[in-house]
Amino acid sequence: MKRIFAICLIFTAVLTAASCTKALEEDIAGLKTELSELETRVAQFNNTLTSLSSLISALEKNDHIKSISPWAGGDSYAISFTSGNYVFLYQGKTGVTPIVGVQYNESLANYYWTIQMGPDGKVSWMTASNGTRVRATGVVPQMKIEDGIWMYSFDGKTWTRCSWGEAEGTEGSAVFESIDTSDPYYVVFTLANGTVFKIPTQKGYDELTKMCETINNQFDTYTKMVNDLDGSMFVKQVSEWQENGETVGYILTMEDGSILQIRNGRNYNFTTQISARQDTDGKYYWIYRTDASQAYQWLIYKGEKVPVTPEDVTPMIGITEIDGILYFTICYQGGVPELMRDADGKPVQATGRAGFSFFQSAEVSDGSISLTMADGSVVTLPTRRLFTPSLELSQTATNVAKDTYYDSYLMATVIDTLQMMAKMPDYATYKSQTGTDITSVAVDGGYTGAPILASYSIKNTPKGEEYTIVVKIPFRTGSDPWDTTRKTRIAVFLNWGSNSIMKVATFSNI
Repeated sequence: MKRIFAICLIFTAVLTAASCTKALEEDIAGLKTELSELETRVAQFNNTLTSLSSLISALEKNDHIKSISPWAGGDSYAISFTSGNYVFLYQGKTGVTPIVGVQYNESLANYYWTIQMGPDGKVSWMTASNGTRVRATGVVPQMKIEDGIWMYSFDGKTWTRCSWGEAEGTEGSAVFESIDTSDPYYVVFTLANGTVFKIPTQKGYDELTKMCETINNQFDTYTKMVNDLDGSMFVKQVSEWQENGETVGYILTMEDGSILQIRNGRNYNFTTQISARQDTDGKYYWIYRTDASQAYQWLIYKGEKVPVTPEDVTPMIGITEIDGILYFTICYQGGVPELMRDADGKPVQATGRAGFSFFQSAEVSDGSISLTMADGSVVTLPTRRLFTPSLELSQTATNVAKDTYYDSYLMATVIDTLQMMAKMPDYATYKSQTGTDITSVAVDGGYTGAPILASYSIKNTPKGEEYTIVVKIPFRTGSDPWDTTRKTRIAVFLNWGSNSIMKVATFSNI
């Protein structure tokens, strides 16, 4: 009996030992898992700090973001720059880690590393072993966990203790709070310590550069117009200006070939308007405003008002980048560009939504175009065409022989009244100078030949020179001339610029 009892005790001891061993193995496995998670988090933390340093370097070097796309499940981003550099960064979530970031120092004009001991802790500068703060584009801090405590170092030798809390495996990078890609012109980075900075996109920079080129091209034409308000500057051609399939204004081609783009007042949103105003000395000077609620102010360059004259010297608008923000600049008479400033003296930020406008609206009528300038004044420019040209067709026959081939003609007559232009002695000169042409097409399977000039005449009228052009258009019937029920329709077009008039004549087979 005693032997049996002894065996039972031994068996119980074995079971107890086995149970303790299993629990110990589970604890060890749990510690290994936790340690692995911490090591992964530390490695990820250090990689993120390297990415942050790269972003600040791009910011300081005026490098632009070429593309940004989600990566590794959406919590991370792959960013490519115009320079060819790439950055992969983890947005992450704030966890139980020190909050490492950067802040801009106004006096030193640079970004420096900072550290915050916990969500509610004080933000302080991270310092090197000699006690000096470290630039964000210089050495990247390295983080590690030692004896359960977070520590950082800039040289891998001297480590500074992060006194807040013990390291835990809670997920978190504690570097980036959010990355906003909603603005096509900038990517906005918000750090966990509250610092916000943005880096321009290359797409936005290119659009702004192109917009400045358009503005500067219009400066020349606008200057000529202001210096020629006696009515001797004529509009040679008018065409519609369309955006997203909607007519938003007009494109005016002046007699000297220069071009003005003028919005007609619909969908008119602006940030900056430029115009001209006559001062007490009788001369015109440039004025502008950056908001509709503001009064116009003189455009100042090097402390002086910028005159509209002489015609061969006009302001140049450009863009410059300061700490990742794009601003408009102005340059005059080949000088050094200066920041354009609003009524409060603040630099005018350049965005694609800003845009410049010299006019509020344009109204086109026969013989003239009325332009409402940015300051509300109205300028009327005469057009070369006093009226819309007319097109009339006359049919030489109501029926066409079924076996004819270019033996039938359709007569087309154009009457066009032009003013203040040198007489154009022949049709070729008229076509070249006015951009007018006559074309035709057979709608029902027939064929038409090139128009043949029948007559060309000029008549002086009180309103200008009246040009009458008559052409005959050869044609043949449709593909089945034996079908006497077949109709042949000839469409004739009078084209000038982006405008056209169409009229149709109908013939029947005999």
